[in-house]
Amino acid sequence: MRVRQVVTALTSGQISNDVYHADDVQRVQDEIAAGTAKLDPAWRRDTAEGRAAIRAFKRRRERRRVITAVVVAGLGLAALVLFAVLLSKS
Repeated sequence: MRVRQVVTALTSGQISNDVYHADDVQRVQDEIAAGTAKLDPAWRRDTAEGRAAIRAFKRRRERRRVITAVVVAGLGLAALVLFAVLLSKS
């Protein structure tokens, strides 16, 4: 399977996505339709490996959200302190 990673710059950072070659996607689609595809168990929701992969993804996503919230709160607090210092000097 040919794949390349595309990085997109956002205001909150960067995200990367895998982009698959169209011919490979068509081949896999044909194999799935024919019932001959061999899928990695971690890609399926009806296997223990797949459910574990989903849980791991959700843990990483939640950790990222918590870290983002802490950073934003810290920056907000720093801005308030800076503002208070600037007001006290005027």
